[in-house]
Formats: sequence, C-alpha cells, structure tokens
Amino acid sequence: MSDVENYVKRIMERFEDYFKNCSSIEILGLLIALHKLQSKLFDLFLVRIGVEAQKIQKRNMEQ
Repeated sequence: MSDVENYVKRIMERFEDYFKNCSSIEILGLLIALHKLQSKLFDLFLVRIGVEAQKIQKRNMEQ
C-alpha cells in the first residue's frame, strides 16, 4: 500500500462517523484541501531548509 493510500485510510478511520453523513463530493473536496495544505507545509519546510543552508554557507565563507 502506498503512502497516499495509508494516509487516506487513516483519515477515513479517524473521521468515519463524519464521512458517513457526507457526499462523495464533500469528501473529495476535503481530500483536495488536505493535499493543498500538505503541499503548502512542504513548501514552507523547503524554504526553511533553504534559509538554514544559506546561513551555514555564509558562516563557512566568513571563516
């Protein structure tokens, strides 16, 4: 099972009661929103890594 499938399975297990009352379009919308959030968080993580790498590079050049 892929990471995405495991992720969706965990979400479905945690929110099973909520999803029982939702249409498939609502569930799809929620999954798209979660994916976008995950993408944004990953982008922020990459930016942070880049900032830290620049600090290290600057320190190494000063030495």
